[in-house]
Amino acid sequence: SIQTASHGSLRQVDLSFAPEVRIPIDINATIGGGSIATLAPRLTCQQLSKTTTTRHCGQSLVLGLETISNNGLTSISAQTSVDHMNGQTSAGIQLKLIKKW
Repeated sequence: SIQTASHGSLRQVDLSFAPEVRIPIDINATIGGGSIATLAPRLTCQQLSKTTTTRHCGQSLVLGLETISNNGLTSISAQTSVDHMNGQTSAGIQLKLIKKW
């Protein structure tokens, strides 16, 4: 078996459009001083050029929740996303906790 790999010029262009809707929500004051729910539908297009040019477009949806404590020293951010491009679907979850001293 003979395998050959060649490196040449490669050009990739990614373009995304993601309007984000931010909705203030009132959660019990013991949980946070301010909370915001977010919704961001996203359209992504990708062009890859090497010997031939391929173009793919896809869509995704990102849902999130951000909470800041009353004193501003603690914040919690949770986010989930689902992406679909070129017949493939992926999902992700992100949780971030920030504590200032």
